[in-house]
Amino acid sequence: MRISAMIAALIFCGLMSEQTQAIEFPEDVRAWINSPPISVESMRGKSIVLYFYEEGCPRCRENWTKVVEAANESTGKPVMLIAVNSGNSAMAVAQYVTANRLTFPVIVDTDRSLEVAAGIGEVSLKNIWQAIEIDPQGTVTRVSATDLSQSMASAASKASWNVDPQGMPAAILPLWKQIEFGHFQGTAKLVERSLKDRNADVKAAAESLSAYAAKQIEELATQAESAAASGDQWQTWKLYDRMMREFAGYTISESATNAFAALSKSDEIQRQKDAMKQWVLVQKTMTGSNPSRGRIEAMLGKLIEKYSDTEAAALAQAAKTQFGSVPR
Repeated sequence: MRISAMIAALIFCGLMSEQTQAIEFPEDVRAWINSPPISVESMRGKSIVLYFYEEGCPRCRENWTKVVEAANESTGKPVMLIAVNSGNSAMAVAQYVTANRLTFPVIVDTDRSLEVAAGIGEVSLKNIWQAIEIDPQGTVTRVSATDLSQSMASAASKASWNVDPQGMPAAILPLWKQIEFGHFQGTAKLVERSLKDRNADVKAAAESLSAYAAKQIEELATQAESAAASGDQWQTWKLYDRMMREFAGYTISESATNAFAALSKSDEIQRQKDAMKQWVLVQKTMTGSNPSRGRIEAMLGKLIEKYSDTEAAALAQAAKTQFGSVPR
């Protein structure tokens, strides 16, 4: 592993263990093939099986038939198979996916940070494939990559749908899938249109989807109110911001809208946002091509000093600690 990838992976792994105790997926659309970005949070209630593979292995190429069969056997069940390739560029992974006619989601883990976080060792010609399960509670477990059908079946048995698609008309299933997997953005008008459909089954399905969206908005509002009661303005703003972005077009209470507008004018919130922008720049530098150690250390130090009381500064401090453990 080249030094820049090792630095990024160590920092990523350390931050996850200190901040969330969970695996998180990349948010960058360029890190996904055959799917928009998926989050562990959006898969709440369902299971995920990550299949890490070595692209240069002939046995791996031959094994895709079994992998596809395992994915197909799980169609209609609350489990998702996501393949992961580590250490290669997005273009190389895309070419491989096309050549092998893979249609399920694939994560491009160029810096191997997801591989490290999963704790499965570096996938190589000596470690050609590995699999982990992330259950509905977010617990991570090593599972068989050789008998993927059994691993998928076991993962599915622990999960359930948020909105059961049983009996839904085929016409509304694409919308159901989008909402079920947490992609609410852009769905409000489609749900509204389906609520007026002449087909009673389509209308009933739309009512279930609308009720589920309303429940998610209510949960976010409750979390935001709790954060506000504790005096945490930044967490409150983040929850309202997520609500406004993800559920645009759905019914959001006037109190939530007003609270978000008022917080957005706060000097504290602006300071947190400015700090987070700097943290994003640091992350891009850390995961770039052959990053300068001196530059990274300087950027981390400046962020911590200038925005010492922000979330971004806490993340930077954790990164600095992890960064210091990497041999020079």
